[in-house]
Amino acid sequence: ALWMLGNNISTIGWPDCGEIDLMEYVSYDPNIVHFTIHSAANNHVEGTQLSSGPVTLNSIEEEFHNYGVLWTEKYLKFYLDEIDNIIFTFQRPAEPNASNWPFSKPFYVLMNIAVGGNWGGLQGVDDSIFPAVMEVDYVRVFQVNE
Repeated sequence: ALWMLGNNISTIGWPDCGEIDLMEYVSYDPNIVHFTIHSAANNHVEGTQLSSGPVTLNSIEEEFHNYGVLWTEKYLKFYLDEIDNIIFTFQRPAEPNASNWPFSKPFYVLMNIAVGGNWGGLQGVDDSIFPAVMEVDYVRVFQVNE
């Protein structure tokens, strides 16, 4: 997974801090990626997370891909490979608050291979696939002056 969490997670916890999933991939669901946001109002514990749904990417395990988010005060737009290939858009709610829009503050980036868990472990863990590797070519963060 490639994802981001609000810097204030240690003081307010998850999901209140916000989570931006740039790419989630579960190995039992080959060639499928997901782009998702979580907040106090929208999260998988409550079944209210907002997501692209399954996105087919036939070459995920053979080629590098660009996963990105255009993040402004008005929206989060997730893209795949090309900046104009928008997969999922989350508009800031008409009445934003800490519960539905925790995205107006600093976040940090995480990259990980998760084993098991609530989602990845639904069909058990196939120990024969280890060791496993996630190759990352680069990570870039740009700030655009609006």
